[in-house]
Amino acid sequence: MKKTKRIGLVMAIIMILALLPGTSVSAAAKKTVSVNSAQELKNAIASDTEIILSGITYTFSSDLDISEVENLSLVGTAGTKIVTTSEEDRVLKLQSCKNISISNIYLGHDIRTYPCMAGVLDISESESVTFKNCDIYGCGKMGFRIYSSSIKFDDCTIRDCSSKIGSSWASSVEFNKCVFKNNGYANDPGGYSGSYKENALSLGCDEGYNTMLMVFNNCEFLNNNCASFKMESAENGWEYFGDEGYNIGCTRVNNCTFTGNAWQSGASPTPSTPPALPPAPALVATPNNSTVIVNGKDVAFDAYTISGNNYFKLRDLAFILSGTESQFEVGWDASENAIALTSGEAYTAVGGEMASKGAGNKTPVPTSSRIFLDGAEVAFTAYNIDGNNYFKLRDVGQTFDFGVDWDGARNTIVIDTSKGYMT
Repeated sequence: MKKTKRIGLVMAIIMILALLPGTSVSAAAKKTVSVNSAQELKNAIASDTEIILSGITYTFSSDLDISEVENLSLVGTAGTKIVTTSEEDRVLKLQSCKNISISNIYLGHDIRTYPCMAGVLDISESESVTFKNCDIYGCGKMGFRIYSSSIKFDDCTIRDCSSKIGSSWASSVEFNKCVFKNNGYANDPGGYSGSYKENALSLGCDEGYNTMLMVFNNCEFLNNNCASFKMESAENGWEYFGDEGYNIGCTRVNNCTFTGNAWQSGASPTPSTPPALPPAPALVATPNNSTVIVNGKDVAFDAYTISGNNYFKLRDLAFILSGTESQFEVGWDASENAIALTSGEAYTAVGGEMASKGAGNKTPVPTSSRIFLDGAEVAFTAYNIDGNNYFKLRDVGQTFDFGVDWDGARNTIVIDTSKGYMT
């Protein structure tokens, strides 16, 4: 009896302490999600989540925008890339976020022309953001733009950005064992007469140096073609600091090396031209030879396998699913180069649906059209083959909530609209 009373008393004390001001309460446990496409990644973004990315490229037509999220981890595996195909958008935007961890990921612009008009990272009003073992690369205009945030970079590389390393305003930023190389190879497109060379860093510190430090520990600066190490805002305007001013103002540089940078006396950084881009990987669409069963019936689809994933003609899927719980309409706006998907509406046939499959391998081309779902723009992994758009089957299943299963023993894909999509 006494033992029971003691246990009850201890539990009561614990509950009271948990409610007292200043007493920490453990954060909610993270759920773990694995994603295999840009759409799955976008859909999985949420607080208290760990997202495991495969060693593939996640391609977005604009930026990956993460807002008002807490306790989120993005964990890449060997070869994971997050890229945008837009020269006018940053790759990753974080706004009003807290406790964000991003590791083992390449982040950059997948563009074959120079220069890009936007940077790679854009972070504002966010707390406790960490990048670890990330490769942040151009042709982005700068590696990062940070405003009113606290950020840490560990073992990261920022390279090949056309104008500068980055800019920060009213923020606390720390770099540990990072490499900054080959930045500033192009003249700033927004500069005077197209010939203005940027500084490596632009820092806003006029609200107090001690609260807005940018600290570099054990970092390497190599072949950066920038006018000076940094430009800072101060009480009397902007000040420029070259190799004699590393620890002036709101920067602290500890045990770092500087080699071949333009602001160093006698240095002639190379390369002074855009770095060579790796050749775009060749994609092959192979006719899919799996049996496909839809709600218990065999259906012969025009489908292809691309990079290990099944891609179905969008209008064929809409045609077959019309009248089921997962039906959707497909519209086309030629003037806007836009595909409009409307959930819950019966499909309107336009002719050519369920035509016979083409023979032999094809060369797929990433779909250039914008895609809207119920009026909101969304990102899908999609390809154009012979004038038709093919979407990843699992992306469509997740979007319109129908089951997609694989029976390896029978080489069979099973689509079931009576049950929801499961990752």
